Amino acid sequence: MPEVAQSSIRIQRVHPNRGNIEVLQCPLDPELLVAELAGELPPNVAQAVREHLADCAICGPRSRALRGPYELLASLGREPVPYVPDLRDVVRGDAARGRILRGVGHAAGAIGRGGALAAAAVVGITALVAVILVSVLGAAGAQTVTRSANRLVKVPAAAPHGHLFAQTDKLVTVTDSAGHQWSVAEILAVDERTGAVTRSLPSAGATLRTAGSADAPDAVAVSADGGTIFELTTPTASHQQALVAVNASTGAVRYAAPLALTSDTAAVALALAPDGSTVYVGLNVPVPGQPRALALDASSGAPTAELAPGLDTSIPLPPPPGSLPTSAFPGETPRLDAGDMRVALGSGGELALSPDGRWLFDVLLLQSAKGDRYAVIRRFSAGDGQEAQALALPGDFTLARLISGGTADAPRVALIKGSPDAQAFVLDAGTTGPTLSGEIALGGPAAPQNVSFTGTLQASLTADGSRLYITQDASAAGGRFAGHDLWVVDAQGMSMLAHRVDADAASDVLTNAAGGPQARIFVVRGGQVLLLAPDLTGATIPWLSLRDGHPIIRLLSSV
Repeated sequence: MPEVAQSSIRIQRVHPNRGNIEVLQCPLDPELLVAELAGELPPNVAQAVREHLADCAICGPRSRALRGPYELLASLGREPVPYVPDLRDVVRGDAARGRILRGVGHAAGAIGRGGALAAAAVVGITALVAVILVSVLGAAGAQTVTRSANRLVKVPAAAPHGHLFAQTDKLVTVTDSAGHQWSVAEILAVDERTGAVTRSLPSAGATLRTAGSADAPDAVAVSADGGTIFELTTPTASHQQALVAVNASTGAVRYAAPLALTSDTAAVALALAPDGSTVYVGLNVPVPGQPRALALDASSGAPTAELAPGLDTSIPLPPPPGSLPTSAFPGETPRLDAGDMRVALGSGGELALSPDGRWLFDVLLLQSAKGDRYAVIRRFSAGDGQEAQALALPGDFTLARLISGGTADAPRVALIKGSPDAQAFVLDAGTTGPTLSGEIALGGPAAPQNVSFTGTLQASLTADGSRLYITQDASAAGGRFAGHDLWVVDAQGMSMLAHRVDADAASDVLTNAAGGPQARIFVVRGGQVLLLAPDLTGATIPWLSLRDGHPIIRLLSSV
């Protein structure tokens, strides 16, 4: 199992004023980074610096950190602040003529011989002015976000055709038929042959803004044919949400349909029918027998069904290793009595859909009064919501991910459990499932008993369901236990093929459906999209890095 570590990087020292180069150890000097941002470097030098920044885990983040303040300062003379122009004009004018400092000095003198009190007053007034100035300038910067483009040129082809769909941290405002406004994420369609951003979606709205922690969409999904993007908006202050559908070819908003939700219910997940007819919206309701998902007409957003699966109190468990097969001896199947257990949603409330579109799967977390923990994978009808079968797996599934894939002949559901004791459970998603087909130990960081990890866990199945790619960025106990792991699993032979440990986290991974099973996979690291060999060996290749320094935060689909 290959384990890859980053080696030290030798770059070239660049003198921006002279244009010559001499050897230097990374990292680059700050003045060189600023010169690159300002466009003051000779063309050959600028190209060398940009190539290094695209692949360097030290200089790349430093450059992106400098870009925001630099662009903000550079924009002050060009962009007015639409909401507070008078205040900014006064502050800038006073600063230019020294009136602020003179005013503070006069105020201090008027206090008299107060000594420390006068000094404190001066400091307080100065701090107040600084806070106001920072707030005003911060608002100015939020209004200058532009649509994204790839700053990398002449990248290798990821596939001979097709597009990669990826989500940025920018928001676009769209309006529904009743005049209500909703914030949706900017989605990029990137040509896999050239790496060029061909479309920034949706096309509505001339001004974009950076998403905050509370206003990014709760879920985004792309239809199987790549024709439509669906976004689930985050709840507003009045607990309202909408499903927004965008034409992936033109960027036009097909509809923005408000969801009929109660004040204590939120929509948290999306799943799309393979034939494109239905959108399933997962709700944050863990109680069996209450609505868990809404079925909506994909063409209009109109609700068609409310799905409220139950849960048997006696749930099958996987047979112990070496026991008799349950198909031959069904009476020997061990079962979990879940009657008095606490129930919560698992895997972030995700929904997974079988390849034939007949069955939905979700995860419930159960805990007994003694503290025993289980994850229950539940299968229920995508038509009427009736529960068909469930399977309980023992363990701490606080950090987990549920995905589905494969073909109609070999449907699969995978539940990935993060650290500690990271594992991949491959399940049969057919009419007799979920039954455990394989359990693969992954390794990764561990911690003492009863210590839970937090972080991100993402996974992607190849189109035929034969390989499962998993990436984890997890930590516990204040960072004392941490790991950045990337795995590839044989989902047919039920074995781990490779485990890659890097110095920096890969926050997302996606198989390249447009390029076939031997194509390089996509990973996101430091807000950039990189290409990596399907067996996880070799160096990562920078492929998509946004020109304005904003990050890619999620890979959606390769079509």
